[in-house]
Amino acid sequence: MRILAILYFTMWFGGTIGMVSNLFIDPESTPKWYFAYYWGIIGLIILLSCIIKNKKPHFTDISLIITLCATSQALYGCYQGLLYHNVLNMYANFDNVAGLSSLLVFSLPFGFYSSRSTNSTIRYISWVSLAINTMCIILTTSRAAIISGLIIAFFILINKLKSKRLIITGIFISLLIAISFSLYSLKKDSADGRVLIWTCTCNIISK
Repeated sequence: MRILAILYFTMWFGGTIGMVSNLFIDPESTPKWYFAYYWGIIGLIILLSCIIKNKKPHFTDISLIITLCATSQALYGCYQGLLYHNVLNMYANFDNVAGLSSLLVFSLPFGFYSSRSTNSTIRYISWVSLAINTMCIILTTSRAAIISGLIIAFFILINKLKSKRLIITGIFISLLIAISFSLYSLKKDSADGRVLIWTCTCNIISK
């Protein structure tokens, strides 16, 4: 039953992030929602059966599946970037770069969790997947994803190195400021547009 649950979760999560169909008006997003909803209901039934029989999958299994599914999308996105020579085409099975970068950032904590496994093979696979996912996040040049990834890494580090929290916090703040300025310069027009939106929003709220 545990193997069945693992296989089903793999198909469900893989389909949720990878399902694309031209039968829908929105070929990228709508199929994913339908797949996640209907297969998710069946998955909950299987999970409940596993819990009742005390054979539910370990969280390391789930973390590794999420990490590997994200890595498959990262590799697909990198292939698109090389094929079209443009990072804007690195969207994998999503409708834009933001979808891919969001998935990769979402997978990072799961990758770090599975990398702590007692099984050396799982640890190796997890670290390789983390490296690929991190590289793809940087290649997408998504500012929100890069900053989110840094924040995730910060919390993981201060949790593991509790005796060096002050040093890690100082390094993190300095790095965050430096990278924020770099990311601003990278897409200055887009960043100025965001600042204008925030300014107008604040003015409307204040009134």
